[in-house]
Amino acid sequence: MTTTHVLEILLIIAGIVGIFGWMNAHALRIQKQALRASLDEVQSESTTIRAELAESQALTAVLEAKPKGIGVDSTIALK
Repeated sequence: MTTTHVLEILLIIAGIVGIFGWMNAHALRIQKQALRASLDEVQSESTTIRAELAESQALTAVLEAKPKGIGVDSTIALK
């Protein structure tokens, strides 16, 4: 086996390793894109939930601030 043969074998091995490295990098890019899309979806859901929570807290505050004894039942009782 000559040095040319050894160099050719090393070049083939380096090419194979390079192809696998490229495929791994490509797979990582795809995973990164999927994670970004998932993060965007979670952030959107979080924004929706926060808005609903704020609305619920506002309604709760209105109900708690309502004077006691005034309402449909007390109006009927006054008549």
